[in-house]
Amino acid sequence: MLRDSNRRAQSRPLFNNLKRGSTILLIINFIETILPLFRLHCKDRRLNEEELTQELVIILLQNIKFEFPFRFIAEYRDIHTIGADRRRRVDIGVVPSETEKGTNSFFCIEAKCLPTLPFVKREREYVIGGNNNGGVERFKRELHGKELPENAMIGYINSQSFNYWFTSINKWINDLSVSNTDSSITWKKTEELTKVRLNDVSAIYKSHNIRKNDFVYIHHIWIKMN
Repeated sequence: MLRDSNRRAQSRPLFNNLKRGSTILLIINFIETILPLFRLHCKDRRLNEEELTQELVIILLQNIKFEFPFRFIAEYRDIHTIGADRRRRVDIGVVPSETEKGTNSFFCIEAKCLPTLPFVKREREYVIGGNNNGGVERFKRELHGKELPENAMIGYINSQSFNYWFTSINKWINDLSVSNTDSSITWKKTEELTKVRLNDVSAIYKSHNIRKNDFVYIHHIWIKMN
């Protein structure tokens, strides 16, 4: 029964374009409302990236409304999409709340600390990294969120300001658009982040990124931990 429901879910979109857009907006808004509570819970605890994400998922699940049509899964593996690498885990998968709609994620979230210190060599890992480990890079290469038109990244800001990282990340992307020599991936200045909204605790940005055969829209959700 469950296998059949997953097959049915793969044979048709989980949502039409209008419903998908409204559901993803609900996800973004819900995460944003939880961030102050998450910050209060984790601030000054010296947690690493994986520990922060574990606590975030727990707090999201503890506060989610029953009627929301989605749930959060930590360390999600895509075992449904043809061509997806089953060995890879995305930090958070978002799945339907009803089993008959399948168990495959329709929205993926990757989390990164800013900065990545003490790993100086991984300074730009929010964007690009060794062994294809950059956050934005993973979505561009479809190592995460394969075939999904929208995904998200969470940035845990441990030092500096939102504007500092907004400027730095856009510089890294612009530099890649000029100097990239890797023929397996394309970078363009148009992939720079643009501002949506921000306050003292959180900031929302967006970017439109190039994949091999299409584009992916990435929502960037940042939380100030310092």
